[in-house]
Amino acid sequence: MLLAVAFIVPAKADIGQVYADHVQHQFGTIPIEPFWQHTVSMFVSLDIVNGRATMAGSVTGRVGTERISVDALLERVNPDGTTTQLGSWRNLQSTGFFWAWERVHHVTRGHDYRLTLTATVFRNGTSETVSTSRTSWAS
Repeated sequence: MLLAVAFIVPAKADIGQVYADHVQHQFGTIPIEPFWQHTVSMFVSLDIVNGRATMAGSVTGRVGTERISVDALLERVNPDGTTTQLGSWRNLQSTGFFWAWERVHHVTRGHDYRLTLTATVFRNGTSETVSTSRTSWAS
């Protein structure tokens, strides 16, 4: 028995693009997300209004997370690309699978500021360190 299969592809079409267009049509935009072993999600926010920087963050661990430890670092990004540390908060702890934090710090207008969170998630006797940051302009 002979089985014949036919594909209908537009003339001069790029097969990879046809497939990508099909995936896009079928599933919409597929976000690229990091794959973490112990961490489900990590969020950081830096909103600056009238020189008042509101910093916030959260980390969610997978089922079985025993604790989460986070370091937060606020820096001013100088015009030459170097940074000046304005504040650091170390070893911010939570027990269980969820950590959340918020703090206000006053900054000078006319600069970029970066908030970096580095979290270590402890689960099943091992740990994983993840990091994310957000940069905002103080107008």
